[in-house]
Amino acid sequence: MKKRLVSLLLSLLMVLTLLPVPALAEESGGATDAEPDIAVQAAEEEIPTEDEGEEEEAPSSTVIIDSITCVDADEDGYVRMMEGEDAYFVGLDDNKNVIMKANPYTILNMRYVFRYKTTADGEIETFKGYPFEFENKFGGKLTYEDDHKTDSEGEPIAWRAGDSFDVKLKLGNFSTTMPLLITEHPLKSLTYIGTADVITLVKYENGNYGTSTTEAGTTEEWEYDLRGHADLIFRAECNNGDVIEGTTQEISKQIGVELWPYYLEDSAKWTEGNVYEAWIGGKNGVGTWVKLQVSEKPSFKSIEPLFEGAVQLTENVGYLNDVGNIRYDLSFADPKPQFLVKLTPEGEARFGIPDFKGTVESIYQRFSAVRGRVISDQDIEPWVAREEPYKITITLGTVSRDIDVKINASAVQSFQVNPPQTPVQVRYGSDAHLVMREGMIDWIYYYYLPLYEDDYTYTVNGKTYSWWELFNEFDETPHIDNYGHQMDDDRWEVGTEQNIKVTFYGRTYEVPVKVVEPGNYLKEIISCISDSPIIMAKGIHDKTNDEGRFSIAALQTKPVLKAKYYDEAKNATVTRPVSWSSFEDIFGAGLEEASDQSIYESGKGMIWTAGEHTLYVGMNGASIALPVKVIENPVAGLQPADEIIMSDRNRNADDVYPHYDMITSGYDAPEFILTLTDEGAALYNQGKKTFKGSLDEICRLLNYNGAGLITSDQSKDNVWTPGDEKDHFFTVHLGDDFEVPVTLVNTASLFKSLELADPNYVVELTEGADAESCFNGKFAYDICQDDDLIFKLTLTDDGMRYFGKSEKTFERTVSQIFDEFQYGVKIAAEPADWKVGETAEWTVGLSAGMFGGPDSNGPTCKIKAKLVAETQVESITCTNGPIALYKDVDFAWYDMDHPEWRNSYTLRWALESERVRFEVKLTNGDVIKGSRADILRKLGFCPVIDNTTLAEQVENPWEINSADHAFTVYLGTKSCKVPVTVNEPNKITINEKSFPDENFRKYLKANWADETGTILAEDVRYIDCAYQGIKDLTGIELFPNLYDLNCGGNGLSELKISNANLRTLYCYENKLTVLDVSGCPNLSDLNCGVNLLTELDISHNTNLVDFYCYNNQLKKLDVSKNTKLTYLDCEGNLLDALDVSKNAALEILYCAGNKLTTLNVSNNVRLEMLDCSYNKLTVIYLPGTEADTSVLSRIAAFFAPATYANETNTMALTELNCSGNNLSEIDASSCKKLEKLTCVDNGSDKLTVNVAKLEGLNLATVGAENVKICENGKKVQGSSVGGEIAEQMNGAELTLMSTEGEKTYKTTVFGSAYRFDAVANGEYKLTITLKSDEGALVPYTTTVEIEGGKGLDLANVVLVQKGDVNLDGTIDVYDLQRLYEHASQINLLTGYALAVSNINGSGNAETNMQALFEQLTKTSKEGIDSAKTG
Repeated sequence: MKKRLVSLLLSLLMVLTLLPVPALAEESGGATDAEPDIAVQAAEEEIPTEDEGEEEEAPSSTVIIDSITCVDADEDGYVRMMEGEDAYFVGLDDNKNVIMKANPYTILNMRYVFRYKTTADGEIETFKGYPFEFENKFGGKLTYEDDHKTDSEGEPIAWRAGDSFDVKLKLGNFSTTMPLLITEHPLKSLTYIGTADVITLVKYENGNYGTSTTEAGTTEEWEYDLRGHADLIFRAECNNGDVIEGTTQEISKQIGVELWPYYLEDSAKWTEGNVYEAWIGGKNGVGTWVKLQVSEKPSFKSIEPLFEGAVQLTENVGYLNDVGNIRYDLSFADPKPQFLVKLTPEGEARFGIPDFKGTVESIYQRFSAVRGRVISDQDIEPWVAREEPYKITITLGTVSRDIDVKINASAVQSFQVNPPQTPVQVRYGSDAHLVMREGMIDWIYYYYLPLYEDDYTYTVNGKTYSWWELFNEFDETPHIDNYGHQMDDDRWEVGTEQNIKVTFYGRTYEVPVKVVEPGNYLKEIISCISDSPIIMAKGIHDKTNDEGRFSIAALQTKPVLKAKYYDEAKNATVTRPVSWSSFEDIFGAGLEEASDQSIYESGKGMIWTAGEHTLYVGMNGASIALPVKVIENPVAGLQPADEIIMSDRNRNADDVYPHYDMITSGYDAPEFILTLTDEGAALYNQGKKTFKGSLDEICRLLNYNGAGLITSDQSKDNVWTPGDEKDHFFTVHLGDDFEVPVTLVNTASLFKSLELADPNYVVELTEGADAESCFNGKFAYDICQDDDLIFKLTLTDDGMRYFGKSEKTFERTVSQIFDEFQYGVKIAAEPADWKVGETAEWTVGLSAGMFGGPDSNGPTCKIKAKLVAETQVESITCTNGPIALYKDVDFAWYDMDHPEWRNSYTLRWALESERVRFEVKLTNGDVIKGSRADILRKLGFCPVIDNTTLAEQVENPWEINSADHAFTVYLGTKSCKVPVTVNEPNKITINEKSFPDENFRKYLKANWADETGTILAEDVRYIDCAYQGIKDLTGIELFPNLYDLNCGGNGLSELKISNANLRTLYCYENKLTVLDVSGCPNLSDLNCGVNLLTELDISHNTNLVDFYCYNNQLKKLDVSKNTKLTYLDCEGNLLDALDVSKNAALEILYCAGNKLTTLNVSNNVRLEMLDCSYNKLTVIYLPGTEADTSVLSRIAAFFAPATYANETNTMALTELNCSGNNLSEIDASSCKKLEKLTCVDNGSDKLTVNVAKLEGLNLATVGAENVKICENGKKVQGSSVGGEIAEQMNGAELTLMSTEGEKTYKTTVFGSAYRFDAVANGEYKLTITLKSDEGALVPYTTTVEIEGGKGLDLANVVLVQKGDVNLDGTIDVYDLQRLYEHASQINLLTGYALAVSNINGSGNAETNMQALFEQLTKTSKEGIDSAKTG
């Protein structure tokens, strides 16, 4: 009987949660009577009635109880019960104080863990649930003895805060004690603060129907209820210091405890014209009295439908009731039906409106204090699809309306789930979910399936869909049918096979699952090692969910926890700090949260106010309590630091509607001034009340993740347009809502003009070679690709403000314009028929977009260009056709100017992935064999496809398996045919068999798979899976067209690659001990730095151009077969020898940090940069020097590079670092282009440096004590000049130039030291230059006298930016004051300070002062006094 009653109550609860507030009022019963019916109360609170008494009954003889513990017990074993939880109202004393009596059966309303065994020698088993659930399963009866004191009448007295005692539990022959601790009720006092002396309750509106039982039978009668009345406003003072004002419902929600009414008289007998008194308060007896009267004049005249006919609903589109039937609701209609509610004059006076139009939900929300309900017979007899309509009755107060509802047949007649595997494996432990019950956390157990992932498909009515395809077609998605079908059973154990029910439109499919070992398994969360308590702010960290709950998810920097867990890979239990996001990486699921903000099952919870709270986090049955301190909203104000201007480049033209986006981070993000409260300043900003920065920086300051930070009123129907004469603003939601106005401008209002810096400059293009594209044999060119083309760009005043510039005119290349202003230069008009030898005029303009031409409203510029003949290419031939093209892979989807070509096959991807091979004969007799990239590397230009073939396919599409097709490819003006075939691609399903590594599978699904989890193998041309936690790349060999692979920063220990088309392989920062690239003959770029390699064979990689193997453990390295190498970085290994004599193409060589004793690069005449520092070198042979004395070897060394075109005898080396060796001599006399030589920390007592020329050479020899400088073998006479400089000048370049300009010496500051060598005596101009993170600083210049090695006085020299007139490192109002003193002749500037003051380059003090004023004021609307930019 009891179980059925509780089941009915739970069913009722499920229905109630889906009804609007008035409907809830209907179902909740009337006000509490003075003498409550204890039997009814027992049913509501799930406790035994009095007539069930203290009967003792033993469980079945087969059950032996081992222990009984309360689920809600805390760490100390106490069960905490809030004061009043065991109480109910029974009457008043003589002073009208509420009398509360104890409900001694509260003990049986708790959940317990029963440990038992079925035989004396059996294993201990566990049952968790309410006592009656255990009793129903095993028999017996749990009884208890408590410590309720009694009053004079022998009635038990409710427990008070602070009481603690033991309760004796008994079940059969077993007994135990349970310590109880009564905690403080939150309510300290309650005061009525409403304006009306007497509150009017309306009959049939403010209350509910109750029942009255007499000898004649049971009848319904109206019982008034004051709760929720809008005019009843109270002030609640809480024991934690909070003060809350609001209605009873609002206060109850915030304190997490219901306020209960007590009426002096039976409210069912109240009549109009009388005044009644009622008490409202908490079960701890704290409350207040209010006066009430009733009115029988209704507020509502009628409720009328604003539609014709029956409401149309679809079969199975509703929610499930407790017995598994579909319950229908008007909210499931599309569109939702609208109604018109007309009010009486009394209702208009009460609510302030004559009528109201809306849906049922909005009507009940508007009149929330009024009883209303939706009535139907579907709970008695489930509704089914049929022609005859059903009836739904809508009531509001005294008015009602019957609505016809037609249930139409469902479109879904059959439904099946197709999981990626059968049975689906679910990991034990992932079924544990953290919840908060009344007063204590708990775990509930259920598994879920990731139904939305691409590897799940669904068959509906015989057709297969993905999750999103189902949603698009049916506007509904599958869901797991009530997790309770798992919770009702015992927890599923490892190895068991079960079923999870999935429903869709009322159809159910059972998915077989198997519980498997958990892998990594969390055992314990030991502690939080981040700052405690966690600070959360009202209005900020409670805005990331619809419920307004505080959550760790709202924090930008989340706490780090110390965790103890089983590590599957190590087969051991480890204890270590784990970051918040790493929990999902390690355990496959994130941490869950629980708190008293949301109570499981009831759905109720407290609204956290400022103060201390507790948030529980955990997973897999392990949890920890995190202290949280909630503070009031710390944001007092927010305003933009300057006017926010948005141009076309801030416009996002997506498929839905073009809209503007607020940039929150980066160099061009607008800055804001944040004003904090005193508390906010102390907690977040070291006591400072203002903070200036981008929105991203402000969020970082407040530790806020920024979710939902910015909104605007932009929509498809409200598109913002420059000049539309509307006010535009974004709303920033940060504590409060701050409106941020923006000004919209177009390109024309930013740029005044676009001109050539040199009006006489003529662009020279080579026929065919400089073509961007080709159609029907005619070339199209882009003159803007000329790197020497320099434009003069002039801004408007708006443009200066928008870009933050103090100058109007800039000379920039095309790429510099884009980098600095984010605008491209595009062709507006070009000559129609351009012939070789002709000079024609082109028109270009500025464009904010990535595609298409220039903006129509922007400035344009005329450019002259001359077309010259291409003379290098004699012929081109395809050597490996036919080339296989693949459906859905080799399509021309990229062409934005020709959307009609998007389903045409193109040769572009085959060229880029280097699947096409050519032989090119040059007019000088040379031959180039290789791919497009090889040709580009040798000639500087590459083949261009004639797009005529793409256009032809629009009319005549190519069929699969056809082979009579070809593309025409041009190189210069010479062309060849490239035959192709059309093929079906190879489809690969992502599964554990093909790709064993789970993280690799995740990457492939996210980047290359379709919605069914399938990859087109030939489509995968590049893979960038760096830093993804991948340990195994098995399956990579399935992608034949892969030419670019970046798998750096993973956990790979072995890598064998056999993709023949692979060009680039980055596998840096792994744990590689084995790397096999012998199957990649076309590899040109290999980076395997920072691994554990002891050996490496690259002899099969003869096309290698760039090779990085730094920071490994290589003892030998053979690069003799890699004759195309131009870049070699092998520093940080164990090499004692390195032979690069066969690598004549080498341009960059890093071999620092090895064990080399000799290095011979005499053959490497193309070498530009050499870093061989920190080896054990005693000798080094530089390019052009002789490695030995034989004439034959000297000739070989000198003429070895003669096989390369355009080779000269001038050696290319420009930079040499040979520091940290044992060199006694450096002969760089053949390196005539040498610009920088660093040779510090050589161990020799005397170092001789022989250079080709000393003038202009940055000779950094600081630390070499006895340096002998020679120029072409002759000792240079002069002094060594060195000294100290400020540490912040590290890296600065110092230049000495003789006053006659004949001699120049350069050096670089190392740390705080500098040194010039062999400087002749005389007068010099010293220049010091340095770049900072903000850009170039103003150079320092002075005149110095060099005499006998006497040092320079530079110890206090520090470089600053323009405008920092007082040289203090900050540009502020004090610099303006100093500049004013200079301009007014009060205190003249001299030297470096004078140079720094020349802000606009005019040399005029007054205009420079104006420029500094503008620079300062544009950083702050508050005025010059507050402007600080440092």
